Amino acid sequence: MNHHDLPDFPDVVEQHFPYDGPHTDDTVLDALRGAQSLIRYANNATSRRGVLNGPSVYRSASAAAAMAHGLVQLLDQLADAARQVAEDPTAYDDRRDRPASQTAIEVGLHLDVARDKVAAVTRPLDQAAIVASHIGHDR
Repeated sequence: MNHHDLPDFPDVVEQHFPYDGPHTDDTVLDALRGAQSLIRYANNATSRRGVLNGPSVYRSASAAAAMAHGLVQLLDQLADAARQVAEDPTAYDDRRDRPASQTAIEVGLHLDVARDKVAAVTRPLDQAAIVASHIGHDR
């Protein structure tokens, strides 16, 4: 329990999205939409002075770094999934001017580029968290 006597958020997530599944297209999409909503919340909260001190900056930067590392893995796995779709003979491109395999390979390539760009920000995020860990306040 946290200081508000509410369950810890990771426990709530685990309750609704068990790590070991079951995993379906819908649960994956729901999890990603939930993550999107949480990012929106954090963006709003930090724009309104929701992070007020050095230790909060440290904890938030550490969480952002961990999230970025997880996003690298997610993008890599989605790129692999796109390449698997390229091998599926039942797949089609609804524009009908190219084979679905070509489209799926292109999707995989774009996801690879995105993964590499996200990976490039993980090191500075890790560094920001390390440096922020040294900030304290005399109060």
